[in-house]
Parts: sequence; structure tokens; C-alpha cells
Amino acid sequence: MSEFETEMKKAMPAIGGYAISNNLSFAGRPFVLYHKGDEANNAVVFSTCIPTTTRIISTEPDILTGQLEPFRAVKTTLTGDYSNLKEAWEVTMDYMHSRNLEMLETGSMIETYMKGPGETPNPAEWVTEIYAAIK
Repeated sequence: MSEFETEMKKAMPAIGGYAISNNLSFAGRPFVLYHKGDEANNAVVFSTCIPTTTRIISTEPDILTGQLEPFRAVKTTLTGDYSNLKEAWEVTMDYMHSRNLEMLETGSMIETYMKGPGETPNPAEWVTEIYAAIK
């Protein structure tokens, strides 16, 4: 987890570059899909993703494709620097707890980057949407 931001900053441009070089049409904003997190061991497994308008088949070993199935979720919007993401996730979890909503343990957890450094250098204007799957 301590290396997440560094790794994500490498992976996001790589997947974006792949999409652009292969003339893929984007169907939305880039996002991170969290597969597994383990704070006790400082570990996280994630994918950087770009939604596309068509099914993609890749022969690149580092490019995996798939389809994200629809799911019910709690959505939280963070306006501001990515350094506030941990707090935004805590707010999301507190909201779910206060409403007796159960997180779907095998469900999707996503951060969608609606507006970021590519659109504005001012972190106060960055917008990230968090989606946490619920039962």
C-alpha cells in the first residue's frame, strides 16, 4: 500500500498509452479497481482501467481485459487532493455502517478519476468518485 501511488502513477499512463496507440474509444474516465487490500501487511492488489466502447482482446502480457458487471454501490465524491483519499474511504465506510449497509466482500471497490492533474494543476479542483459495492 505504501507504494500504491507510485505504482498507480506508472500504470495509469501505460494503460492510457496502450488505449491511444490501439485507437480504442474510451467509454468513460480512467479508474482503479481494487481487488484485494490488506492493511495489516501493507499490501494491495489493483488494476488501472479504462472503460472502452467495445470488447478488447490483447496479446500484451501486462494488458488484461474483462467486463465489469453492474453492482449496487455507495458513492462518495472527493473534491481535492488525492492525499485525502484515505479519509474519503473512511467517510464511505462510516456512512455504510451508520445506514446498516454491508459491504460486499467480493464486490468491486473503485476510484474513478473524474478530474485530475491532466485537466488542472490545482489539486483543490481534482474530483474522484469512490464506489464501494454493497449487498
